[in-house]
Amino acid sequence: MSDRYPISLGAADTNKQIQKLEDIVSPFKASLYVEFNEIEFYLNRIIGKPEEEEEVGDEQQEGGDN
Repeated sequence: MSDRYPISLGAADTNKQIQKLEDIVSPFKASLYVEFNEIEFYLNRIIGKPEEEEEVGDEQQEGGDN
């Protein structure tokens, strides 16, 4: 049980746990990203928001910062 739930969480232990979690999650990251983008695309179509609107807003913000 001590292997599953370590009591001591030093920097090395924490980094190992983070790496284990990243190894578990990494195969799913790409598919989740794609699914999120598809959901966002369809929600924008439902509410009638054009795709280009976001890009134009970003460009205007960049121009205003200069």
